[in-house]
Amino acid sequence: MRSVRSILVLGGALVGLAQPAGAALVTWVFGGTVGFFLDSHGVLDGSVGTGTPFDASITYAHVGSYTIAVPMMRIIVYDDYVYMAEPAYDQIDFNTSAPFSFPGVSGAQIDQADIGLLGADTGALSSDAPPASPPALAGFEASSRFFSLLGCIDTETSSGYCNTDSIEISAHLTSLPEPAEDSTGGLAAVALAGLAARRRSRSRER
Repeated sequence: MRSVRSILVLGGALVGLAQPAGAALVTWVFGGTVGFFLDSHGVLDGSVGTGTPFDASITYAHVGSYTIAVPMMRIIVYDDYVYMAEPAYDQIDFNTSAPFSFPGVSGAQIDQADIGLLGADTGALSSDAPPASPPALAGFEASSRFFSLLGCIDTETSSGYCNTDSIEISAHLTSLPEPAEDSTGGLAAVALAGLAARRRSRSRER
C-alpha cells in the first residue's frame, strides 16, 4: 500500500538562485474534505475517498515585485475584477500549466490540478499580485473555495494530455491558516505540493 502523502506533488526548486534581500518564501496550507472521488481503473491505493480530510500546501517566493514559481505552476490573481457588467470579484488560483507523471502511481498522470478562491468581497485582495501572506478565507464564497485534480492512465493520453478524466479528486477548502514568512533561506525554492489525507478510507465512487 502506498501512502496517500505522495498523491500530489507538483513543483521543484530554483537551485542556485540566491535570494536577494527582501525576498520571502510564502506558504499557504489549506485544509479541506474530499467531496468527489473517481478512480475508474483502481490505480490508486484505496486511501482516498469521499469525505477524506486532506491538507494541501503551496509555497512561492516574492523577489521585489516579482513572483518566482516553478514552470509547471501558474498563479492567477484578480483584484476587483469586473466581467460583462457583473459585480466585481476577487480571485486567486494556483494551477498546473502542463501534465506530469502522477507521483507514486505507476502508469498514470495528472492533467490538471487547481487550488482556488473566488469571492464577491472585493476587500479580500489588495492588488493583482500574489499576496505576501494568505488572505482571510472568510473573504471568499464558501462554495468557491476549491481543490480539484484531474488525471488518467497513460494509455488514455494523446499528445501528452488526457483524452478522458478517469482519475478525479475534488474538495472543499475549509481552513487557511496564516504561517510566518521565511526570508532566511539562501535558495529560492518554490513548489506546489501535497494532498495529505489524515485518515485512510477505502470508499470509492465510480
